[in-house]
Amino acid sequence: MADLPQDLQKLDERINSLKARNEKKTIKTDTIRKYNIGIQTITDFIAPIFIGLCIGYLIDKFCLTMPIFIIIFAFFGFAAGILNIYKLYNGINNGTQE
Repeated sequence: MADLPQDLQKLDERINSLKARNEKKTIKTDTIRKYNIGIQTITDFIAPIFIGLCIGYLIDKFCLTMPIFIIIFAFFGFAAGILNIYKLYNGINNGTQE
């Protein structure tokens, strides 16, 4: 029974060290999550514009009307990119995105 306070003190020290280790992992996880959101934002904005430009180029090449469809589909791609970013950040603010 005399050793009980020392055992409790060792247990308390171990609990505190595990809490500190867990906090470090949480900080790393938050940093990685923010980095991933940034990369996803860039990808979700650039990809639709690139696809729109490619589709517009192919249609213009087929119809021999060079700049018209490239411009039109570039605008569609830009609008789709803005919509993707809106959905991404709206989901993050509502807590559905993790």
